[in-house]
Amino acid sequence: MAKSMFYRIMVSKLCIFVLLVALLPFQIAHCSINNNSQTKCGLIPLMQSIPEINRGDNYSFDFGTLLSRVNMQKYYDTPEGHFRIHYDTTGGDAVYQATTDTLPADGHPDFVNRCGEFFEESWALFDTLGYTMPPSDGVNGGGDGLYDAYMHHYFGTYGVAWPESPSSQYPDRPYSYTSYIYVDPSYSGFGYPDRTEPLKVTVVHEFYHAVQFSYNVWADAWFMENSSTWSEDILYDAVNDNYNYLYDFYNYPHYAHSTENGAHEYGMFVWPQYIYQNFGIDAMRNIWEGTVINAVDEVLDAYFYLNESSLWSEYRRFMVWNYFTGLQDDSLHFEEGSNYPPISIMRTHSTLPVYDQTTIKAPSGIGSNYIAFKNLEVYTDNIRFEMKGEPELNWAMDAIVFGESGIASYDSVICDQNGLGSLTIDFGSPVDSVILIVTLLSSANNQPFLYSAFVDTLTGVNDLTESLPGEFAIIGNYPNPFNAQTNIILHSPLSATAILNVYNLQGKLISSSSHFLTRGDNTIGWNGNALPSGIYYYRLACQERILIGRMALIK
Repeated sequence: MAKSMFYRIMVSKLCIFVLLVALLPFQIAHCSINNNSQTKCGLIPLMQSIPEINRGDNYSFDFGTLLSRVNMQKYYDTPEGHFRIHYDTTGGDAVYQATTDTLPADGHPDFVNRCGEFFEESWALFDTLGYTMPPSDGVNGGGDGLYDAYMHHYFGTYGVAWPESPSSQYPDRPYSYTSYIYVDPSYSGFGYPDRTEPLKVTVVHEFYHAVQFSYNVWADAWFMENSSTWSEDILYDAVNDNYNYLYDFYNYPHYAHSTENGAHEYGMFVWPQYIYQNFGIDAMRNIWEGTVINAVDEVLDAYFYLNESSLWSEYRRFMVWNYFTGLQDDSLHFEEGSNYPPISIMRTHSTLPVYDQTTIKAPSGIGSNYIAFKNLEVYTDNIRFEMKGEPELNWAMDAIVFGESGIASYDSVICDQNGLGSLTIDFGSPVDSVILIVTLLSSANNQPFLYSAFVDTLTGVNDLTESLPGEFAIIGNYPNPFNAQTNIILHSPLSATAILNVYNLQGKLISSSSHFLTRGDNTIGWNGNALPSGIYYYRLACQERILIGRMALIK
């Protein structure tokens, strides 16, 4: 009886998934679309459908049991030996200029040859950058182990990368998957006189997804799309198809950074671009290597910590960069910032004071509001900015201060546990305007706040947060290196419970424990007597704040 009930439940879930796959064209058609009315990628609707089925305790669901590859008339194997391109020359999936076979005259349409070239260029890019290539699919798609790409219309999308089956090619990656790719066969109606341009960016975009699947098919889909859309600029910088999606990010800076709505995640390719410009071309590969068993934000926080920063600090700096686009570009921020649209300003004030102003578009997790204060040159005293957000959430204020010369300076503050914070702009030199950026750093949705700005005629008044004990911070662990016993010292602005996890270099969890923190400095003892010498990472999670540290055990 139990077995029969389990069977009926599983059949029901599989039927739900089949229905969801059947509805994918409808889901894709209702995603936000670019200015050419074409959907960028079919990955997000697919991955959003998967939670409706039972992935299994180890997330080992085999997509290949339900998703069938298309059958096509012909195929072309690239000379470099990495890809098999499947295509049709007649019918609804006929490739562009199917009878043109001159460059080279090899029995395959030139558009197919170009497709193969772009795939090989993408392979060379990621291979040169040190990524591991997608695992072999073995006998699937022809039985020769080549990576399969199908020139097939898929309901108006540029293309889609399909995960297929779990792979053991990389034994240390429990969620590594094989895959295959669809790209449009003609790009008719996409608005490009040169049909190879949308083909180029689609190939590198989707192949980066295939590379990502080799690390962790269940990694955050929003970051998959951030990354793949960014890669278009790295390999084919002149095409700039990704510009079509920038408005979907710059018009909605209050959206959560992890938004997946078919548009925002593409426009946020500027986040990987920011990482690349500040941490180098290897940074994105290092981050993807960390996603094998960890969530993206945890990996980002650990990566920035090892580079003497933090996720919060870099996101806030990223929000400042986003102001310097379009006419505000100063050649000091995004390489192509002059071509980006301006950030959406929530409200502009031309006179002071203003008290207890409310939000128009309340921010969600790691989203921001931008508020402009103009005509400040008439004031000679300091100006004070104050805000109040929801208590127990993490808030920050950053100010871009423009002098009469137009040169910008910056100031910032983390709010206290009551959501209170203030900044005082010192008018030691004339100030023309201030852009105030309020960022919600916690994972919460649509959180309003109040803000005020007024002339501060008092002297000797400190910022509100200066009398408070600050934010969560690791002071260090001592001794380090250590033999068996070390003490982790951290600072807490409030009494709270923290979870301490310790990992080895391979990312394996070594120990986990709970600790009650008091307001101020705290010491947590940790013993590694039963462990071999080596480098270990410790992760403290408290009040939605994650702190990462590194320690060396030497026996």
